Amino acid sequence: MRAFILLLLLTLSLLSLCTVKRTTRLTIDNQIFVLSVPLEVASKFPASNESEIKKLIDESDRVCIDFVNTSSKDNAYFAVVAFNLVYKLTRYYNFVLNQSKNFTACKQEPRIFLIGPNTGAAKNELRLENQTIVLEATSYEKLKAGGEKLFLIVAGFRDY
Repeated sequence: MRAFILLLLLTLSLLSLCTVKRTTRLTIDNQIFVLSVPLEVASKFPASNESEIKKLIDESDRVCIDFVNTSSKDNAYFAVVAFNLVYKLTRYYNFVLNQSKNFTACKQEPRIFLIGPNTGAAKNELRLENQTIVLEATSYEKLKAGGEKLFLIVAGFRDY
């Protein structure tokens, strides 16, 4: 019995060493940003035109958040993702860069356009189309990861 308990404790100790720590908090200039998905997950979300995306948001005083309003389920997802994104980006520009930037619901460009699993998303991708940043995701978890990836791009996290 004693050997079994020792073996069990040894196994549990070894298993605790194998767990992967998931980073969900970033500190930038004494500002803490809490991610809704682990950094490791957000960083793997597919994105193209990262430099152009960052430049578009950096150079714009106002950025619209937009989506197609056809699915009540996706609308709930969009509300959460948009709130998290606007909150982080506003804090980043105001407190880290000392810049005022307006993120609002509107349809003009430049804008961030959300496509969810119930409103036609065919893939998981963050891309730039003219002056529109398209965040397309096939699930709520992927939509959150894409929103966090957009924040990471804007905040300059390239080597995660």
